[in-house]
Amino acid sequence: MQQKSSTTTGRIERDEHGNFVIKIPLDLAKQAGLKAGDYARVEADERSGEMTITRVPIEPRANYDIREVGLRVIEEERELLDRLAAYDRGEEP
Repeated sequence: MQQKSSTTTGRIERDEHGNFVIKIPLDLAKQAGLKAGDYARVEADERSGEMTITRVPIEPRANYDIREVGLRVIEEERELLDRLAAYDRGEEP
């Protein structure tokens, strides 16, 4: 079965940091499985001026609940955190 391929014209703009942003029509982005925040590899051919954009799946490095880790660290370091809080209030150790 042959894959469906589409070509369209996007618009190149600059963001507030001076970076170029390529606006891709929503229907084409959906067809490519893209969503805001996705990562992409961009390749450019200097001679032809052609550019290829490929979606790159980025897996999270850590697969744990950040809240759970934070609570564990607070529990483990409770004495130190209490001493720091006392210092911030101007209390003597």
